[in-house]
Amino acid sequence: MKAQVSFEYYLSLTLFVLFVAYIVFQVVATVPIYKRQMKSELLMSEAYQLSELLVNDEGEPPAWSSVPAAKRIGLANRTNATNLVSFEKIRALNNSCRTSEGYTNVSIKLGVDNFYQFNISILDLNSGQLLVACYPRPMISRETVKTITRLAALDVGSYVSITVSMW
Repeated sequence: MKAQVSFEYYLSLTLFVLFVAYIVFQVVATVPIYKRQMKSELLMSEAYQLSELLVNDEGEPPAWSSVPAAKRIGLANRTNATNLVSFEKIRALNNSCRTSEGYTNVSIKLGVDNFYQFNISILDLNSGQLLVACYPRPMISRETVKTITRLAALDVGSYVSITVSMW
């Protein structure tokens, strides 16, 4: 007795192969979308962490603006005051971030990976004056840029808008 292959066998095999190919193509098409979204969320998390460090951390040492070998930069005026930043520390951040070497030092003191670049701008809301413009020179643009804007009180009686962009 010989084994016979029928029309139903070929039809079911073809349907199975088409179904498997459809599933494989759907997975291949959605994986890059999820990967891009994960990178975007990671970047947003890094930008938020940087803004939180600037607004609510004093730095190491707390008077880092007067110490040349500071370990970490933070703009908070004192430890238990939420969203209260020091005008002196803002001025020191602006002075230390004027050159590309200064930007690199600020990047190291903020703990930002070499893979990311950032832009920090601090605007006095009462006077409209730009207090800090810290960005890389030259500025290399990427497709995804995430921006966080925080409001904080200034210890000299004003309010500031702190904008952190990362790419």
